[in-house]
Amino acid sequence: MIKGLAVGSAEIKVLYKEPSSGNLLTAKATVNVTESPVRSLITASVKTDKVAYLAGEKIKISVTAENPSAQTITLNFSSSYQTDYVIDKTYRWSSDKIFAHALTAVVLPPFSTKNWEFIHDTAVNPLSIGTHNIQGEVVGYGSAATKISIKTSPPPPPIGYFESFESGFGGWIQDHQIDCE
Repeated sequence: MIKGLAVGSAEIKVLYKEPSSGNLLTAKATVNVTESPVRSLITASVKTDKVAYLAGEKIKISVTAENPSAQTITLNFSSSYQTDYVIDKTYRWSSDKIFAHALTAVVLPPFSTKNWEFIHDTAVNPLSIGTHNIQGEVVGYGSAATKISIKTSPPPPPIGYFESFESGFGGWIQDHQIDCE
C-alpha cells in the first residue's frame, strides 16, 4: 500500500535487484489514485455558538464529522491529530501543538456524528473588528467553513444614567411597589 498520493494519476517506478544474477531490474507503472470510499461518505461541518461576538469574547467552535450512511464507518488517523480549525488562513489552532504519534480511530455508527469542541480565546489570539472566515477540518476526511463577525464592545452607560432613569420613573416605581434599593 502506498500512502500520501494525491487523487489523480501517478507514475510508480520500482527497482529490484535479482538475487541470482545481481542485475538491477526496473519496472514502471501508471496508477490511478481515487478518493477513499470512506472519505466520500463523511460530511464535515463547522459552526460557532454565535454569529457575532464582542471584541475580547471567547468563540466556541464545533467541528463535526457526520456519517449519513447506513453502515458503520471508522475514521483512521495517523496520530492524535484528528481535527483542526483555521481563522482567515492566518491562525491555525494546531500550529503550536504536539500530537501523540500513535494510530487513532473514531468509529461512527450509522447516521451518527462526532463533535470536537474548541474555544478560541480572542484575549490570547485577538481578531480585528470585522468579518472572519473559520475553516474546520476533520483531518484527511474533509473541511467546511463559516463566517463570524467581531464588533466593538459597547461603551459603559454614562455616569448618572441610572439615577436619571430612577427619577424619571420614580413615581411609577413607587406606585407599583417596586423596591429599588
